[in-house]
Amino acid sequence: MRIPKVWEMLARIRLWPREIEADLHREYRIDVADWHTGAITSRKALVLLDQLSENSGYKTEYERAGNWPIWQQMLKDLHNETALHRAGLYAGG
Repeated sequence: MRIPKVWEMLARIRLWPREIEADLHREYRIDVADWHTGAITSRKALVLLDQLSENSGYKTEYERAGNWPIWQQMLKDLHNETALHRAGLYAGG
């Protein structure tokens, strides 16, 4: 049995209200009140949420549980490896 779109949207907006409101406004100039008043459908709101950029607050919390996107994690790891290598060069004398 499929969950109705309105229930799915309601569940998401209860968990991440600030992130959803800010991201919908920032990327689409849509006020979350438009969903509450019926100006946009739950299906459209869910589609817009799924198409947000990777750096959006909602995707950071919903899809990655607060973690950085993969490319940023790779960049962080590369930086750490480079720093360790350089530290080893200086420590080795």
